[in-house]
Amino acid sequence: MRSTTIHSTTIHSITKLICAAALATTANIAAATEGWNYIDTSLETAYQLYNIIDWAQTKYISTHPQQYKEVNSAKYIGEHPSPATVDNAAIASAIIHYAISRYIDNTTVRRIFQSVTLLDKYDATTGNTAIGIQLQFQWH
Repeated sequence: MRSTTIHSTTIHSITKLICAAALATTANIAAATEGWNYIDTSLETAYQLYNIIDWAQTKYISTHPQQYKEVNSAKYIGEHPSPATVDNAAIASAIIHYAISRYIDNTTVRRIFQSVTLLDKYDATTGNTAIGIQLQFQWH
């Protein structure tokens, strides 16, 4: 297993790059879906990008149990989750969020849901960065 750690000072640059690429890639999805437009696509893309950052930060927490413990999702995955538990939770979060967003017919309610959950992910990731939690991606 190879592990790469990225220092928190590069998170904002990576976020901007991924966001730009993802928005460019998903721009046509809005046109192809009734009742769902570029605002919904942008909110969902931003949520999913912050979910990836949160995933990588939580993976870092899982491999540094002496330094950190999970707080935000501890009631679901525990304070010291295994990397596999982190992977499963992040994938489930991505799928469930998208499914709920697509299920909500009312545009106002959908955008409130997307905005509140996006702000929650943003808050979690910036809070993690502030206390020194880094991004960790692992390849097997």
